[in-house]
Amino acid sequence: MKSINVITERLIVIVGIIMAILILLVFNTKAASIDKPEKDLRFKSEVLKIEKTATNYEWQKEQRLTGNEDKKVFKFFDKEENLMYQLEIHTDKIAGNKKLLAYLHQSDLIMNLDNTSFYRLSK
Repeated sequence: MKSINVITERLIVIVGIIMAILILLVFNTKAASIDKPEKDLRFKSEVLKIEKTATNYEWQKEQRLTGNEDKKVFKFFDKEENLMYQLEIHTDKIAGNKKLLAYLHQSDLIMNLDNTSFYRLSK
């Protein structure tokens, strides 16, 4: 009976040592990947977010410098989707353009995309 207990205790100790070695190997692998952040998916996603934000910021800065940020494009299509009228105008001059206002009253908005609005003439 004592020999079974001794064998069981030794087996438990051996299994414990093997488990400890495996745990240390796993943590060592995790620690080694920290030195190489380009392999970490979270790091890659954060870098992509930063690059996207920087690109968007540069685009907005360029738009402000060229003055295109205040311009809006209106495109009006008939029922067969033929372009009937197109206008690029500063946003502060929209209220003063009677032809544009007439087209706006005669049409339905299809969609807005960036600074461009697409309309379909309905009347």
